[in-house]
Amino acid sequence: MRISANDSAGSLTCLDLVSQFKNFSLTELSEWNYNLDCWNLLVYDGQYVCVNGVGYAQTAGEPVFIIPTSTTTDDNVPVFVNPSTTTKQVTRYSTAFAGSTSSSVVVTSTSAVITSSSLPPLVETSANQVAETATTVEVTTSAITTATNVEYTTTAAVTVASTTAAATTAAATVAAKSQWSGVNSYFIHTLPSTDQESLLTSLQSAGVTKIRIFITSFAAGGKSTNSVGADDLETTTVGVYDDTILDQIDQLMLRMSNYGMQLLICMHDRWSLTNEWGYCDGYCQKYSYTQFYTSSAAAADFDNRLAHVVQHRNPYMNNQMYKDLSSVIYAVEIQNEAQGTGNTGGGIVDKNWWCNRATALKNVMGSSAVKVSTGGGQNFEDSLLAENFACSAIDVVAMHSYSTDLSSVSTYLDSANASKNASQIVLFEEFGLNTAAKASWIDSVAAACNARSIPWMPWEASTHAFSDDYEFSPDDTATWAVLAQNAP
Repeated sequence: MRISANDSAGSLTCLDLVSQFKNFSLTELSEWNYNLDCWNLLVYDGQYVCVNGVGYAQTAGEPVFIIPTSTTTDDNVPVFVNPSTTTKQVTRYSTAFAGSTSSSVVVTSTSAVITSSSLPPLVETSANQVAETATTVEVTTSAITTATNVEYTTTAAVTVASTTAAATTAAATVAAKSQWSGVNSYFIHTLPSTDQESLLTSLQSAGVTKIRIFITSFAAGGKSTNSVGADDLETTTVGVYDDTILDQIDQLMLRMSNYGMQLLICMHDRWSLTNEWGYCDGYCQKYSYTQFYTSSAAAADFDNRLAHVVQHRNPYMNNQMYKDLSSVIYAVEIQNEAQGTGNTGGGIVDKNWWCNRATALKNVMGSSAVKVSTGGGQNFEDSLLAENFACSAIDVVAMHSYSTDLSSVSTYLDSANASKNASQIVLFEEFGLNTAAKASWIDSVAAACNARSIPWMPWEASTHAFSDDYEFSPDDTATWAVLAQNAP
């Protein structure tokens, strides 16, 4: 994503990251742009600070922990979390871009309270917006936690108040929201480049930051789109890889890097195992359903597929392997709805299958910042297996459900939050409605997820909407408005 532009004086290479990519954490932005001379951070309306990070991050995977301002080389401003300690740090800047030293508030949640005489308190003026009113600040930070790979999330309210007797005490509550919102658009990589750009532009304007795609066959012209189609990675023979679909994804990644978006790449579709949608891939042709999930030979074959994907090199992004492209890949997913029950049977035959695949995959990925996701089960029950929550190799436990009972959905969301381990993220990855009430349902579910700090991804964004199916497009203004209104 390393997009840069000269500042007005022409002396610095700056990027107004926070303004353009407001749904990403400072940590993510710094990791992805470690080689820029500085970051021009828009904090509140009309206020900027240019921060010079040269020499403080040597590799794209190494977060910046301390960076000085561009105007004073010895005024170090701690801004990011050190994942190896319990210290969590957040910085708020208040200095105008035109020159003087940046002020900051550093939050260390080991003590849960910090004070600073250099920055006024922050008082909520509207949703997710704060204003400066006094001269000092106390921030109660018990609600600020870190998730896997140094990301920020909030699980409760954060209270901000003045600690100076001379100042008017001001308190505000900043509502907790999901880390992010995304959409499924499982064949976007097969669309013509102009259609991709149009859809990405609309998604960005709606605040969407993640897109989920599948590595699976898709018919040209499918879903009434201009798709050129795609063949699976192993269309007919297991172990014989046709990387054409990966090249399509390579090009999509490059486009998405210009929009500050990331992919969730589902590396196989369970429904291809039993020809549910007219695709019988190499595994379908070599193994029965039960053999695929229980035989060591099938496990070895499938692990090889997953390794092939994460070690594929993107020629459009400095020939880096997928596992090293956390700037544009949020997670790789083991399989879509593994062990789901279809028209030809199925069902869960090995509850440890996800963990075994994730463990083998982590051995290939090493210290990669790209997460490993289950890919979701067919329903909440299949998604929320205890074995997945107990697995240290699984970073994201994804949930799928097309239930239209909001009370039931909410109960499962609460159960997921209660079940995850400290390093895991739970994600409501597939939900939707195939009636005229689609927008209203997505609105209700998104609000339920936001209230629980659970990321969410409805099915599915496309260039063509259907009133009687799950697809929605920018032309479906009601649904698109719901995406924007609920985006964190």
